Amino acid sequence: MLNIDELVELFKRNVVDLGTKGVMTYLAVQAPVFNLPILNSIVRFLVSRVISIAVNNTELGVYFIYTDQRTSAQAKAYEKAAQASAKAQADPAMTEEEKKRAEEELLACARQLVRLGR
Repeated sequence: MLNIDELVELFKRNVVDLGTKGVMTYLAVQAPVFNLPILNSIVRFLVSRVISIAVNNTELGVYFIYTDQRTSAQAKAYEKAAQASAKAQADPAMTEEEKKRAEEELLACARQLVRLGR
């Protein structure tokens, strides 16, 4: 099991990754020019940086730091889903459907975890 600091860092990293993916999908639908490889790479980098700054250097980051995750079953489920999703995304043998399923499971676990903080 990860310690609390590692779990918070994992959660923040996943928020940045999933947020970047969501913003890039939205931009590509709104303006297909964002699908051009060079523009996509530049904008993806910028979006990722902005979300990373928001997560790590603002009140949102403070929220992550102070959310108590030490004993909850949701934290353990999130940790397991995050590790499974990272493994699925990195494994070239996994199908797109399997990768998407792992990401959806991660999002579902993240939603349960965030509800605990309210």
